[in-house]
Amino acid sequence: MNRPVITRPHDWIFAIALPESEAEYRTQFGAPERFDFIHRIPGGWRVYERSLLRQIRDSVAYYRSLGVIVELNFTFAAFKELAWQSGPNKAVTLVAHWTSAGVEFVDGIAPFDAIAKAVPETYNGIIDLCVCHPAPLVVALRQERPAIRAIRFIDAPASLLLWLRLYKALFATLATEELDAYGALQGWSSAIVDRVTKGKGREWAVKS
Repeated sequence: MNRPVITRPHDWIFAIALPESEAEYRTQFGAPERFDFIHRIPGGWRVYERSLLRQIRDSVAYYRSLGVIVELNFTFAAFKELAWQSGPNKAVTLVAHWTSAGVEFVDGIAPFDAIAKAVPETYNGIIDLCVCHPAPLVVALRQERPAIRAIRFIDAPASLLLWLRLYKALFATLATEELDAYGALQGWSSAIVDRVTKGKGREWAVKS
């Protein structure tokens, strides 16, 4: 009999590819040819910090208290050097902005195929994409890294503040119950897909 797959918060890497300091924010603001996300938020640094960054900091402090491995100010260079741990109980969440050219990290936009190739060939856990419209990345991951157990995403704009609250509930549940990360993700996210995407999104799973 196969042993059940049980995921604990310490099996999860949660990486946020958004500027976490005023210095990084101003660096990105001064390079609109390389960065898109912050230019979509009117009001400058103070509005960004008040409306989004404070909630991110509050959420990740809670995640860390449960044992989740959190990476802030996440760059593509850091993604390539990430300490991936193989196993069906492992999971990596990427929170980032999407453009037609690729995914925006704190050190710039990385092409979809380059991101896929940066994932170790042996990684057989879950990749959770908290990225709007990540379908090209999903296709690249499926082609380049068939060992990945599952990919969770919603192919539509998503509210990061809502997802941050949902991850709080998810990690709290994983800390107290013996659950498979894939089942937990599916159960917790599928119930709100229609509300988040207003019926226009879709969620794919690979090798469930």
